[in-house]
This record gives sequence, structure tokens and C-alpha cells, in this order.
Amino acid sequence: MLKNNLIIFLKYPEPGQVKTRLGKVIGYEKAADIYSILIKHLLSQFTNSKNYKITIQYSPEQRAREISEWLKIKNIEPQKGKNLGEKLSHAFDTSFTKGYLNTVVIGTDCIELTNDNIEKAFRILSGRFESVVGPTNDGGYYLIGFSKKNYPLLFKDIDWSSEKVFKQTIKKINNAKIKNKILNYYNDIDEISDINSNVIKIIKSYKPNLRI
Repeated sequence: MLKNNLIIFLKYPEPGQVKTRLGKVIGYEKAADIYSILIKHLLSQFTNSKNYKITIQYSPEQRAREISEWLKIKNIEPQKGKNLGEKLSHAFDTSFTKGYLNTVVIGTDCIELTNDNIEKAFRILSGRFESVVGPTNDGGYYLIGFSKKNYPLLFKDIDWSSEKVFKQTIKKINNAKIKNKILNYYNDIDEISDINSNVIKIIKSYKPNLRI
């Protein structure tokens, strides 16, 4: 059994339910298309690794069949929890209960992530660090990982979907004296201003006729 588990949080790409801030500008159908492309691109970066297992945790729960058919991945699980913090904590609990030594959770908003980033996170967790966090330029984080156990306190009393998420999380890490490593800052794709030439190039490689 592999000791490393990469959990990818994602939603079914239903128009009006994903990338809503982007959808208000370019239309919800196009925003859902872009979200779907981001997921396919990210999965293409990770699927060939022999050093970690990939687990998809999805929402909404009733979309299991559609997500399995869409992604052609059997290892999928529903997200459990009332908010993002509870869902993240449950994801880590589930992973460590299965026997994994290191667990990393990412979303699908950061198109800059590569296999090298994930491998680096697992190397960090296999060393002297107990946690690893990858911050985004808008104040959140694109990656969080733990070694050996969950730290549920890091997911409580956080202002989710705000610019305070990363700072609040790091403050909790420092107060708990958890040995943590901070990764490079990257951009999430949430607004039309986040769609740069590199993102457009990736989108066009999957759907050449999509106009933004």
C-alpha cells in the first residue's frame, strides 16, 4: 500500500453551482466549462505518479454516478460536513483511518499545480514537518497536508472564502506549535482577472472554440 494519499476536492460542473463569480461575467455555462477543463488539466498532471494514491472527494453527494463516468475514476468519496472546515477535517480523518501516513488535500482552483508540487509536499511530510500549507495570493490556500494525524483545530473558527483564511490557519499552527512548512504562493482562478494568457492556452487546448 502507498503511504501517501492525495485528496482532490471538487464539485460536479453544474452551471450556476461552480465558478459563480466568473459566471457573473462570462456566463454560467462558460464558467462551468472552464471549471471542468481545470479539473481535467490538474488530473492529467497527477495520474502517472507512483508515489501517492489519488482520492476524489466530491459534492453534491447525489452526483456520484455522473462524476465517476465523467472523470473515469473509481476511487471517489462524497464530502462530509456542514462547511469546508468540517469537510477538510473529515477528509483527513478518513485518510488516516485507512492507514495512510501522509495526506495532502487540494482544490481545483489552482491551475499552476504540477506533480512536482505534490511530490514536494509529500517529501516535506516524510521529513521533520508535521504539516504543509500552500498559500494563494488572495489570502486562502490551495494545499494543506498533514503527517500521521489530523489537526481538527486548524479548521475551526476560520472565515472561509475570505482573505483571512491563510493568516488565521498559520496563527493556529503557530499557537499549537505544529512544525509547518509554507510552500510557494500561487493564484486561484476565481475572477475574470485571473484568466491570464497561460490559462487561456490551457483552456484552448481542451476546447479551442470556447470564447472568454
